[in-house]
Amino acid sequence: LGLATQAAQQAAAAETLALRKARVIRGLLSEYITLDAVAQAAAAFDPRADLTELDSLIADRQSDASVYRRQKADIDAQIADLEAKIADLEEKASAERAQAGTLGLEMAGVNAQRAAELAAEAREHTLRADQYELEAVRIRGRVGQLRPSAAEIGLNVGKAEAQIALLENSKRELEERARVAESDAAEARAAAAQARTRLTEAAAELVSFRESEVTAKAESVLSMLGQAESALRDARNVLKDSASIARASIEEVRGSVWARRAAGQGEAAAMYEALAEAAIPGPHAENARAARENAADSTEKAEQAFQSAASALRAVRSRGDASDRLRAAAERIDRLGGVEPEPQPGDEPMNDEADAGMMPEDDSMAASFEGMTFEEILATLPEETRAMVEAQFQSQFDALNQIDDPEALRAALDAIDEQAAAMPAEFAVVIDYVRRQIQDRIDALESGGNP
Repeated sequence: LGLATQAAQQAAAAETLALRKARVIRGLLSEYITLDAVAQAAAAFDPRADLTELDSLIADRQSDASVYRRQKADIDAQIADLEAKIADLEEKASAERAQAGTLGLEMAGVNAQRAAELAAEAREHTLRADQYELEAVRIRGRVGQLRPSAAEIGLNVGKAEAQIALLENSKRELEERARVAESDAAEARAAAAQARTRLTEAAAELVSFRESEVTAKAESVLSMLGQAESALRDARNVLKDSASIARASIEEVRGSVWARRAAGQGEAAAMYEALAEAAIPGPHAENARAARENAADSTEKAEQAFQSAASALRAVRSRGDASDRLRAAAERIDRLGGVEPEPQPGDEPMNDEADAGMMPEDDSMAASFEGMTFEEILATLPEETRAMVEAQFQSQFDALNQIDDPEALRAALDAIDEQAAAMPAEFAVVIDYVRRQIQDRIDALESGGNP
């Protein structure tokens, strides 16, 4: 049983390591999901529709600008034509006035009749000059009407060109974003592929570890417990109570092994399900179903083992404080097996004065046997129990002497404390002796001495 207890501690350590590996895989899976989501989001960016719309808007604005430019060109041509006419009319008016002035000068050296004729000609030239100038004024008014329209159309051209510039800039930015998104998607895909590779390798390594280490160690413990249970069959009739206690210890260790396997298999099933949902390569869906089934089977076997341990403790004949402790231990183990014990009002343990007088308190008994050897302590036990106790605890001593890790020894101390709750009161001195042996070895290891 001692060897099985040590092996159970090693199996528990392997299961703990497997759980840590599973948590690492969950972290890798989270990393992969994040990178894959980034890659998909970057790849989903498709600006083609927006670019097509921008091209359409640019073409519309360019068409508007062309229309505005033609309109402005037409008005500018009209203004230029009208201004040319104004210049021609002004030139003609100036020529007519110059001719009238020349005729006026000639009148001074001619007779009256000739002067009257020259005056008439000068008036005709002046009249024609006035007509030219009047027509020039009318045309200038028309030019004045056209210029605001030309200026407004010029503003429209400027607005259209500014809008075209903004749209073309937006198009360039969108094209640049598309290039960046494509680059980001490629990088994220590469990183996601690397994370998926790491994840696949870690998952395969965990599957191998659970099969080669966790399962193997648990099966080894169960095999040792089976051997210990077989050894008890021969002693059960002669040492019935002691054999029942040993059987309870075996079943409790067996239940703990199956319970840890169930927890580990449940964690593994959740991890496999997450891997399958993320489409990571590998038979993760099949592994998840198998792990769920194994976890359910291990849970059932753990409950059966705990219930068997509780039944074995109830089969021990004891009285007084030992009876109370056995009952409490049985109820605690029953709860581990999924059974909530029913209260038993009035069921008080026997505690007569004679028994009380013959059984000293644990602390005082331990103190009275301090300094004794294991053989001397065995001699104080009932003769029918010595062989069984010596075989059980000597194997534990042999196993503990092979442990050089103080933390593992402390775990063994905790296991001894759990066993103590199920032991009859007369075994308290043996339990205390084992505790002292373990603590002495821990002190020796930590002080650097030779244990």
